[in-house]
Amino acid sequence: ASLHDDISKYFWFHHTQGDTMTVQDPSQMNLCAAVWTVVSYVIADMEEMLPR
Repeated sequence: ASLHDDISKYFWFHHTQGDTMTVQDPSQMNLCAAVWTVVSYVIADMEEMLPR
């Protein structure tokens, strides 16, 4: 899971048959969901609010 994606081939797949959830790697999707779950929990549990 990373926020730094390789977008060199982005438009090869964007809005094509390859741009569906069925072609995603389930283990990578699970890792991504776990990362954002932890991030959300930590931010929600912080004493101070994040700056806007």
